[in-house]
Amino acid sequence: MKLVGKCPGRAWTTRIPRLEPGNEKTIPRHDPVNAYTMGGIVHDAGLTPEEFKKIGVKNASDWGGTGMKIQKITIDPDPYEPFRLAQGYRAGELLFISGQAAIDENGEIVGVGNFDAQAEQVFTNLERVLRAGGSSLANVIKVTIFLRDMANFSKIVELRGRYFTPPYPADTIVEVTSLYTPEALIEIEAIAVVDEAAERM
Repeated sequence: MKLVGKCPGRAWTTRIPRLEPGNEKTIPRHDPVNAYTMGGIVHDAGLTPEEFKKIGVKNASDWGGTGMKIQKITIDPDPYEPFRLAQGYRAGELLFISGQAAIDENGEIVGVGNFDAQAEQVFTNLERVLRAGGSSLANVIKVTIFLRDMANFSKIVELRGRYFTPPYPADTIVEVTSLYTPEALIEIEAIAVVDEAAERM
């Protein structure tokens, strides 16, 4: 059984029991009231958008998860492909972006020994993937920044002011002993809201 989400306006601590073969009618698919009494979780029993509207739900997503699509974000060329990594995923209205390093389209490190050059390449790569997923740097809500040397912290503050706009995204900055290669000095992963969702805020 696929769980869809909690019914709006109420809170429950139990969930609908799994429907076993021969027991499919335990929860009538047109009767959300019975779903309430069975734990408040509406199951995906094949309701069409029209059927949702009949029971007073304008959008299936109003149930808290119904219809969420997960899509892989792709770019071409993709320097991550040989490593069996995805650039990121779009899940509903959120983008989850893999850590971006200072590499060019061929996967070669740029700016060896130059933190500023690497940081610029990282943000260029990050923006490219965000745009491929339907977002931008302006819609980033959380980043995790990995540094080889925390002495560059002050430069990160400057970079945030250069590439992000208020309200600035949430941030976690950590120093690590190594990244994917000893020559890499910075890597940034991000979570962002898609453009159309940000426009509604």
